[in-house]
Amino acid sequence: MLRWNKRQTVAAKLNLLIFLTTGLAVVVIIMAGMISDYQKTKQEVVDLLDSHARVIGSNNTAAIVFDEPFSARESLKSLEVVPGIEMAAIYSDNDQLFSSYQSGVHSAEIPPAVRASGYYFGAGHVDLFQSIRLDGEQIGVIFLRYDMAPVYRALTQILFIDLGLGLMAMLLALFLAHRFQRMITLPIQALAKAASEVSEKGNYSVRVTQASKGSMQGGDEIDRLTSVFNDMLLQVQDRDSELAASRDLLEQRVEERTHELLIAKDQAEEAARTKSQFLAAMSHEIRTPLNGVIGMASLLASSQLDQEQRDSINTVQSSAEALLGVINDILDFSKIEAGKMELETIRFDLRDNFEELLDVIKVRAAEKKIYLQLNINDGVQEQVIGDPGRIRQVILNFISNAIKFTNEGGVMLDVSAEPLQGSRARYTFAVKDTGIGIAESKVALVFEEFAQADRSTTREYGGTGLGLSICSLLARLMGAQVDVRSIEFEGSEFSLTIELDYIDAVLPADKPERPLSILITGDVTADAQLNSKWCERWGVAWEFVAESADVAPLLVASQAGGTPFDIVLYDAVLGYEEGMMMAGAIRRDELLSNTALLELNQYLPTDSGEEIKRAGFDGFLSRPVKEFNFRKAVELVVDARRFLPGADGNEEPAFITPFQFAGELIQARPSSLGQIRILLAEDNIVNQKVAVRMLQKMGCTVDVAANGLEALRMWRQFDYAMIFMDCHMPVMDGYEATREIRHEEDGQHIPIIALTANALVGEEQVCNEAGMDAFVAKPVKISDLEVVVERFAIPADDVAGVGG
Repeated sequence: MLRWNKRQTVAAKLNLLIFLTTGLAVVVIIMAGMISDYQKTKQEVVDLLDSHARVIGSNNTAAIVFDEPFSARESLKSLEVVPGIEMAAIYSDNDQLFSSYQSGVHSAEIPPAVRASGYYFGAGHVDLFQSIRLDGEQIGVIFLRYDMAPVYRALTQILFIDLGLGLMAMLLALFLAHRFQRMITLPIQALAKAASEVSEKGNYSVRVTQASKGSMQGGDEIDRLTSVFNDMLLQVQDRDSELAASRDLLEQRVEERTHELLIAKDQAEEAARTKSQFLAAMSHEIRTPLNGVIGMASLLASSQLDQEQRDSINTVQSSAEALLGVINDILDFSKIEAGKMELETIRFDLRDNFEELLDVIKVRAAEKKIYLQLNINDGVQEQVIGDPGRIRQVILNFISNAIKFTNEGGVMLDVSAEPLQGSRARYTFAVKDTGIGIAESKVALVFEEFAQADRSTTREYGGTGLGLSICSLLARLMGAQVDVRSIEFEGSEFSLTIELDYIDAVLPADKPERPLSILITGDVTADAQLNSKWCERWGVAWEFVAESADVAPLLVASQAGGTPFDIVLYDAVLGYEEGMMMAGAIRRDELLSNTALLELNQYLPTDSGEEIKRAGFDGFLSRPVKEFNFRKAVELVVDARRFLPGADGNEEPAFITPFQFAGELIQARPSSLGQIRILLAEDNIVNQKVAVRMLQKMGCTVDVAANGLEALRMWRQFDYAMIFMDCHMPVMDGYEATREIRHEEDGQHIPIIALTANALVGEEQVCNEAGMDAFVAKPVKISDLEVVVERFAIPADDVAGVGG
């Protein structure tokens, strides 16, 4: 109904409104009249029955008293002259029928049983029961029934008459409404027509004629609406003219701005290209001489040097590596800003990854004589899926900063995990240090680009402030979060929180072959109590004492009690001299000869291994200590002290050092390595010397080409196992030379390894597209060349001729 009304004109709606309201009024009036007539007629019937009942009851008291039913029946017959009464009856005082009367139509009906005095309305009649009294006592009951059918017929006739009159009134009202609604609808139609012309044609010059001339206060609401509408059109017309003028001016300005933006866009793109070219050039120009510095320094460090010379060359190496770190930070920052940093998703082992990372950086901690340690908490799944390189980069930066700003105590990498749904967990890698800390007001600055919490740290400790901002950018790239908590002068905690999928690996139970009892003396990890935690996780019996002076008495007491300790684990944080004295005291006591002694150092002691051994220790480990190595060392020294020939004094037990677990750093080279002939294409003299000496140190034979064209000629003339190809050379660069070699190859593929100082993103892809097999960025380390040579080199006897 509402949807239909929305489609109708105002006139139709007015007519409908009047029709409905008039109809409603007529219905209400008719209903009120009918109810009134019904109540009136009903009251008339009640009064009629009451008056006849009183008369008949009064006239028949004697008949009831003297038991003359015939007399009562004759009295009731007098009701024949009363229209509507169809039945009457008189009952005695014991409610028995005394006398009755029925009209001809109802002669077969039986009067009803006596009921309480009152009126009873049925479907088509009304019954009256009224008591008959004599001297205040009830001597009987009179019953009268009145037929209501004629009353209802009369009311129905009245209803139809009223409805007819109401319908006539409604039609008359509709006719009058139709005549007078034009006074309202015509002005509205005029407004609608004007609005439609404005909407469809945009003609704001139209005006609507007012029924009443004059001000807005004159006339009715429609007149005032018309006046307001005309004023609105006038204002819109004026504004339209102004907008047209403004639009023309705006279009002109937009054209000018568009032209300026196009110029700015071209300039920005050119600036981006220039920036990329500049970064590539700077990377190449800085890395090229740096390659010579680092390469020559590493070669020199492997030669015979005195202490002063070795200290000098170590300074050169550390300075060069620091410079290389700054360059790498700038390049990484540029990659991330340009959105060209890509992540990889591979499976890796957290423990192996972080233990290797700490091995790389532990020398820096040792130089400052502070400890460096990894702690993987219980319940951490170590096989995960993610980008190990970028996670290592963030953690390495955290640890480097922690070492830089820590002079006492040490640095701990704490790994924890919170299980999530399925095989996913939220890992937190926290680097905690005991360094100088950060003021609360400066904490918010640490992850900002090119900013440090305190400018004085730049002067005292160095650094650009770029490393932590790169950590923050890498974290966002990995969907992770970096955070920092610090207390000034007490230490800091930098953390990386990231969600990773893990591989649920069930590790075999790692228990010692024989029961062990360990006495732990001191712990450099302080509140972490890592030594105790490892023993607890290993499932061995242990006890902790904080002072070295308490060790010997406790060992003697345990020996006397029949529960001797197998080993004393001494943490050198309690003091080097104290440890020597404690070991000497234990070794002088014959009862404690089978007790093994193992020392944990904060850093690798220089030239003190023999002194530790002479003091009576069976071995030592230096931080960072690997948990597996810790357990293995404990078992080795206990077995050596208790079960090997050294236990009876005839032979000294083996002395355990950290180098025993380091493995072979460089695998044995093939016997034919000296026969490997390598072509080096390099235009820079310094880089030639560095690469040649490194390769010769590995036992290779090296020929040098100064450019790509010369390299191509030498490849055609001689047999080579592989080629190291610089990418940027005069006459012919490495890309073109590689493409020529690949074009001329006849079934035999020679490995070509790119050597380039351009470490920008995309360079490795360019090298691959040119046909190169691998990519080595300058500055080159001898370990990088070893990996590549051992992967690609082929003994010369197996190399077929590939050229003229």
